[in-house]
Amino acid sequence: MLSSVDIIDHERIIAAIEKGESKLQRQSDIQDQLSVVIHRHRVPLQQLKITYNQTKTKNYTEEEDRFLIVMLERIGYGTDDVYDKIRDEIRRSPLFRFDWFLKSRTPLELQRRCAYLIKCLISDDKTDEPVKSSVWIWVGFCTFLMLRGGGGDY
Repeated sequence: MLSSVDIIDHERIIAAIEKGESKLQRQSDIQDQLSVVIHRHRVPLQQLKITYNQTKTKNYTEEEDRFLIVMLERIGYGTDDVYDKIRDEIRRSPLFRFDWFLKSRTPLELQRRCAYLIKCLISDDKTDEPVKSSVWIWVGFCTFLMLRGGGGDY
């Protein structure tokens, strides 16, 4: 029976396993955050607002960015060939029938754009979080007062 001490270079192997597990956890977290952002809206292809960190590049429209985010969430962040599948969805979509710029993007370019959009959405989501939680605390407090019979206009 071998123990971890018997395997040569076991520390490097354990570090590689831990690195892989953290990468899988990060992918899962990003997928969960994408799902939350998308499911906040009834029609995300029209209602999703993206707050860009820097100046928005002039090449991509907001409609294209929303489509990329929705498709990334639908296909699944971290799945095999996700950007090839997104490229195929772009080519099939009637929304982009005459959008040669978007239709000509490579999977690598789509991956870079999606990474930028994820960063924008996650940073925007983090800035919104304290406001939402304080609003829900206030709503909960007002509900508590109303149920208790505290009355008053809130």
